Amino acid sequence: MKTRVTLQLIVEAERFVLRYACDDCAMFTGEHCAHGWPGGERRRPLQEGEEIEFCKEFES
Repeated sequence: MKTRVTLQLIVEAERFVLRYACDDCAMFTGEHCAHGWPGGERRRPLQEGEEIEFCKEFES
């Protein structure tokens, strides 16, 4: 799911310690997704106005 980063998302991501990056997913082996999906977002600070993707397969 693609979504635009807003100031509200940045604040809530920090407040609730939101994890969304491939690096944080249990299905990520360190190089690729165990489901075969292409590598997505890497862990980095969110920037207002950018578009990010949330994976529906994400598992922590």
